[in-house]
Amino acid sequence: MSKVIFHVPHDGNDFPKELLDSIIIPYDEFLKQHNHISDKHVSNLIPEGYEVIKFPISRLLCDVERFLDDSEPMLKFGMGFCYEYVYDGTKIKNINQDILDKTLKYYNKHHKLLNDAVAPNEDVFIIDLHSFERDLIIKETLLSNTDRYPDFCIGYDKGFCSEETILKVVEIISNHGYSVSINYPFKGVRKEK
Repeated sequence: MSKVIFHVPHDGNDFPKELLDSIIIPYDEFLKQHNHISDKHVSNLIPEGYEVIKFPISRLLCDVERFLDDSEPMLKFGMGFCYEYVYDGTKIKNINQDILDKTLKYYNKHHKLLNDAVAPNEDVFIIDLHSFERDLIIKETLLSNTDRYPDFCIGYDKGFCSEETILKVVEIISNHGYSVSINYPFKGVRKEK
């Protein structure tokens, strides 16, 4: 059987001072934005006995799921690995090379943990946990204004996981009474370069 790792990238509540120095909005507003965008309590979905890799820092300060180069689609919204804006267009930080360098240290440390966890294994199944709500989704990514989002979205690419495995996951979730979609509202995975 595959090694299973649960990854929780967006439920961190740490705020390193060296990263907070770039914040330009009042701290209470920053905390409100942080609480709104965090994937709160997704760790409660993890069964006991599995390896968990959780990023401890607020995603508003460092988003470890963004790519570092221009291939990151959210960069055009000011939401690369080092957010300058949030989903509603509010500017939250002034970004300069010093802040990018400091943020990159945390990003790289987390990716080293992930790489070390998968390196000795050829067969690893990573379950990446997120929550989502309609008002936090960039309007340009919506299929329509009336679609009801599922309780669970399974994002995958055929090159990384078999369709048989995905259909089994969908069946398990559906059997518990939840609605499930594949690749909507978020789709796929992409191997880092």
